[in-house]
Amino acid sequence: MDQDNLILTDADWFAADLDRYCETYNLKLYSIHDLVINFQVDTWPHLLMVAGPALEQGPAAVGLGQRDFELFKATVEKMNNGWFEPSEINIASNDRNVSVNWHAGNCADFTPPRLSGYNLAEIKAAAKVYRELLKTVAEPSASAVLLDLPGGEDYFRHEISCNYPLLVDSLLAGKDEKFVTSCRAITGMGRGFSPTGDDLIHGALIAFNYFSYDHNFAEKITGGLAETAALTNAMGGHMLDTGIRGLTPVNVQAFITSIAANKPDYLTLDRLLKIGSNTGYDLAAALLCYIFRMTESRSD
Repeated sequence: MDQDNLILTDADWFAADLDRYCETYNLKLYSIHDLVINFQVDTWPHLLMVAGPALEQGPAAVGLGQRDFELFKATVEKMNNGWFEPSEINIASNDRNVSVNWHAGNCADFTPPRLSGYNLAEIKAAAKVYRELLKTVAEPSASAVLLDLPGGEDYFRHEISCNYPLLVDSLLAGKDEKFVTSCRAITGMGRGFSPTGDDLIHGALIAFNYFSYDHNFAEKITGGLAETAALTNAMGGHMLDTGIRGLTPVNVQAFITSIAANKPDYLTLDRLLKIGSNTGYDLAAALLCYIFRMTESRSD
């Protein structure tokens, strides 16, 4: 990188899952938002996110302080090229070059804890509390149909109600082919930056990783999910890839663990609902539906 007008900065934090990348990769700008910048990365099945301090921590991401984020963002808006290295993110523009030492930040590990010893009756009770709280949401997503709540467009409600419960049941029963088929029926479906269908699949996969993980089954569905990701956009593919690995932002983790501990509360739900436009709601609906169907199937 040209040393003229080079600005060096350190990240505040980084996601531990980025440590698996040990080469140099070219970056392509995917989208810029107030709180986060998304890049597509050569050969990666998911996005790279560079976030400001207002965004909750999550996988495949690097976090910057507010001043550094604004400077980084201004450079990216005029970037000519960029690349990711094992310790640096480099962006070059006509005005300046920025190099972020991402590995200098604190490491945030999003590896799922594989919950065990939870009480089925208690987590079902917690899920019911959250369902009641979701009744107060002014403009719910079509995924509300999974909780027998109104909201969203009829077409999407129908597709979700026909396919998502089958998707969950196939996860719970270990039926890999049926699971992949159900995923393909809703992959890329819906409106928003990350399609509703992909958000729902992410929620199901995260619940599976936390409550009922099975390594052999996960290996069986990984290939099918990778092929399915080609049916949606880059953000949807990101949701599928991180989902199968059980990686999800801290506000989603907090929501799940509050259910496992039977300590539902409005503030935890509110944190979740702040994700995206409808993404937070879709994740809540997906996770709660999984809980309800899991507790019913295990009580038979």
